[in-house]
Amino acid sequence: MGKQDGHAYPNIGPGMIGSKALPTPVFLIATIANLPEIEFTFGRQARRHAFERLREIVHGLFGEEKICEAENAGLIEVIIRPRAGQSLRHPTLMIEQLCTLISASPIISESGVFFAVPSIGTAMLASQDANLERARQRAYEQARFQPNHAFRQLEASQYRDDMGKAVHLLDKVANGDAKLVWQPTVGSSLGAPILYYEGLLRIEDGAGNFRTAEPELLALERVDLSPELDSRLMGVVLDELEANPMLRLGINISARSASFHRYGTDTLWQALRERLDRKPGLARRLVIEITETADFVSLVEAREFISSMQEVGCLVAVDDFGAGWRSIIQASALAADIIKIDGNFIRDAAKSEEGYETFLHLMRLGTSLASTVIVEGIETAHQANLARKAGAHWLQGYQFGRPSVGRIRPVAQDKETMPLQIHGSLKRRPRTITAI
Repeated sequence: MGKQDGHAYPNIGPGMIGSKALPTPVFLIATIANLPEIEFTFGRQARRHAFERLREIVHGLFGEEKICEAENAGLIEVIIRPRAGQSLRHPTLMIEQLCTLISASPIISESGVFFAVPSIGTAMLASQDANLERARQRAYEQARFQPNHAFRQLEASQYRDDMGKAVHLLDKVANGDAKLVWQPTVGSSLGAPILYYEGLLRIEDGAGNFRTAEPELLALERVDLSPELDSRLMGVVLDELEANPMLRLGINISARSASFHRYGTDTLWQALRERLDRKPGLARRLVIEITETADFVSLVEAREFISSMQEVGCLVAVDDFGAGWRSIIQASALAADIIKIDGNFIRDAAKSEEGYETFLHLMRLGTSLASTVIVEGIETAHQANLARKAGAHWLQGYQFGRPSVGRIRPVAQDKETMPLQIHGSLKRRPRTITAI
């Protein structure tokens, strides 16, 4: 047995069965990224509840493995030894499952209800890593730790309020009281087909009416729980696409979710990639819209995510283009298929010549960055005509249909969806990403 920091570990190194090497073991470090916020906002007992959630799930998934705990530090270390015959992707899928289970449901404490945000680091264990030190260092470098700083009272109050909104929204989604409604993106010419239907999250008020979920979505981003919602809604959209092979649908994800490494290396979207690999027909009818109300984890990771989704056949859109200088710089770096121009610009274009010139400039800029540009927020025929005058081929807004539970067809002679061969005409412009 080897020993490190007071813990006993089995000797490390690839095992042998006959002449066949076993899969390489994996060293894993698991923690709760928001433990400092939980303790400061909800108290030490709440912190213990969060760590107990982590402990139960780790032991449930890796009960046969070597597990060492450090509760005071909020850490659990595991050596995962894949069994003979297991694929190299097996540990990766288990790690994503670990992240999913940690944040799958809220934790109820005496001082409040909250979600735990996982943070995972992993490293392959080679024979030369027998003392674990190098593997541990690599794993710690991958885990996304939040700084353990003291909050002002206002910050604690804001965190409690945001967490409350996040719990409320995810509970509504789980119970079917928050759902996707659909709005079409249509061609600008008469009788043009529908490009796709965008799914927009709405909360039901109990009387059959739906309201925007924007306050809850922004709160969800601030407490770093957007991936939990986005992965759930992505599953809903894929189920819809699987049920109706004539649909093309779009779904929004937060910029915080545009990474495969959200909670550590390869901890997000692995199940999505597996499903799209198995059923490429779904990918060709999926549009992933990235919102930019929060910062990307990393532009490099976002570009990797977009490129991988494009490779399996998805279209990727950058939402609310022009809303800030940052969105223009990021759109240039991300090489998305579709640019969606923020609706404020077409409204300003209808008010003044200066507003129209600004809108025209954004149209030209968007066309230089992506092969497809969509103008959002079209509410009147005048706005639609201005967009056409500027060269827009695709439009979206109340003028062509309000978000609805059913997927409406704005023009009677339109086909329900855009012909699938048009997907091939949305040519991508490959770009070299540079750090900014």
